[in-house]
Amino acid sequence: MNLRVDFRPSKEAFDFLIKALDKYKFAHDPLQLHDKARMMKSFDKNCFAVLLEDEKPIGFSTWQRYRNVAEIQYKWLLPSYRGMGVGKKFGLMFNKGLLQRRIYLLVVEPATDYGNGMARTLEYRRLDGIGLTKRGESHWNLLKGMDMS
Repeated sequence: MNLRVDFRPSKEAFDFLIKALDKYKFAHDPLQLHDKARMMKSFDKNCFAVLLEDEKPIGFSTWQRYRNVAEIQYKWLLPSYRGMGVGKKFGLMFNKGLLQRRIYLLVVEPATDYGNGMARTLEYRRLDGIGLTKRGESHWNLLKGMDMS
C-alpha cells in the first residue's frame, strides 16, 4: 500500500472525496450543508489534506489553525479502508506534516465512535471537563519533540 498525504490537494481530489462522503456519510449521519461549507472554507485556506493510495484519494482531514495550534475539524476515510490500520498511518503522516508546518499542538473533539477510536489509537490525551461535543470528549496531542517515524 503506497500512501501519501497531500497538503495541497487538487480540486478534483476534494470533489471526489466530498461526493464519497455524501454517499457513505459520517458514521451513518448525513452530511449537513454547514459541514460542506466548513470543508470548502478549509480547502480554500489550504487547511485540507488528502490521503492518497497510489495517487487515488481515499481520505481527508481538515483543520483550523491558531498560530502553532490546530483544531482538527474533520477526519474521514473511505469505509473500505477502515479497520486495517490505514487511519493510524494517516494520522501519523498527517501529524508529521503539521509539525513541518510549525504546528505543535493538536486539539480534537471527536463526534463519532470512529473519531474517538482514532484519538485513542494515536494516543491523544483527554481534556476532562472542557468538552464541547455532545459526548463531552476533547483530546489534545503535543507534537513538538514527538517521534513521528
